[in-house]
Amino acid sequence: MESHEKLKYFSAFREKLHRAITIVLGLPYHKSLHHDYCQAINRFEQLTMILGSCKYGFNSGNKLYRLKVDTQFHYMHCIIRISLFALAIRLILCLFSTNRMVHVFLADPFIDYKPSWPIYCFLLFTVISLSLLKEAYLRIESQGVLNQHLDVYNEIRRNRMSIVKLISENRVKIFYSVTIFCANFWHRLILLTIPTACFFSFVIYHESTELYRDSQYLWSTLFWFPSTLLSIISLVTFLMSIGGYQFITVNLILFRLRSIVVQIQTVRASGAPTAGITWEGFNDDTFVYKQIIAYLNKLDYLSKGYKSLIFGIILLPASISNFSVFAGIVVRSQSELLSSFLLAFGLSTFIGLTLVIYFCADIMNQLRKIHDQLHLLNRGIKLRVSSHFKINEIIARLQGPTNGIKIGDLATMTERFAVIFMAEFATSLLLQVCNFRPFTIEIYKHGFIPKC
Repeated sequence: MESHEKLKYFSAFREKLHRAITIVLGLPYHKSLHHDYCQAINRFEQLTMILGSCKYGFNSGNKLYRLKVDTQFHYMHCIIRISLFALAIRLILCLFSTNRMVHVFLADPFIDYKPSWPIYCFLLFTVISLSLLKEAYLRIESQGVLNQHLDVYNEIRRNRMSIVKLISENRVKIFYSVTIFCANFWHRLILLTIPTACFFSFVIYHESTELYRDSQYLWSTLFWFPSTLLSIISLVTFLMSIGGYQFITVNLILFRLRSIVVQIQTVRASGAPTAGITWEGFNDDTFVYKQIIAYLNKLDYLSKGYKSLIFGIILLPASISNFSVFAGIVVRSQSELLSSFLLAFGLSTFIGLTLVIYFCADIMNQLRKIHDQLHLLNRGIKLRVSSHFKINEIIARLQGPTNGIKIGDLATMTERFAVIFMAEFATSLLLQVCNFRPFTIEIYKHGFIPKC
């Protein structure tokens, strides 16, 4: 009775959803078509399963899957390019420039000169250019996602899997365009906030001299904190997308493959039927292969739930490290001991976090290679007797002492990520330290910054 009530509520919810979609798309709503619509949804889900399982060996699914248009660009690539560009400018100014541009870029409050509006205009032009470049990249990425949805939709139409008359492709394209825009809004907000916060902090530092009083220095320092934190969040998101997701996926694959092996070995040893499946059924390579495919098809859905967990685990120490350095700079005029402790704690946390990420990224890269090899081997397995030995060979290798993982030289992607992460944090830290008044005075006394 309870399951019947749940099904009733679910059917009512799906009917309301169907009605809302038809209203949004400007189509007439017919209640009599709801039943046909539900059947069409079920067939759409079946097609989705075919498209999903194609990666694991179905030739018919492979043909459908290759219709998708994948783009090689990831939105975090733009952030990395911007970070490297900013890093290059900072290094060039600090190493080779002996004029006032160094002090302008480092937001030095002790230089007596009038505001340089050409520099502000150049910074504003850079912010606008980077925003337009980011928007162009996002549009390319959105178009790729849109093409994937439309390919699935058109495949339904070509295979006559629709019971009701399908909506025209133009209206579907509008609907997906709006959906994709909403999904990318948060990423756009983050990417826009980083350069915008930097630009306005430059302006406020050089135009509002009142902010450099000791009582108001906290507010001036706060303008750098959002930019630094957002940079760390963006880079952690990049790590999560290339490493954390693959790490969870591969572990789930190993766990489920081992479960299948134990189940098959147990049933074969007993020789008794289980759940209506005989010993011969478990000995059938087709059954074993279908079981592996069934588990692999569930991986993507199950592993998505862990992405936010990985994000939080990595982001928490990164935020603590950044905030400790920030707080140490702010309280230095009040307590040298507390400031030194906070700075040391923040830097040690940052170094430890970087080493952990550096090591984990290497392991994740190795796991990703095994993940890809497993899929390739599954594609090559044929549903015949020889496939059983191939499956056992794969599982035996995965159940080895090192689970098939060989920690060798660090991958190029891992090295680049670690360098970028450290460089971005170091440059943000440099800006914070150079804007700290007592510390800047000490630098001037020792002559580390060229005077104009």
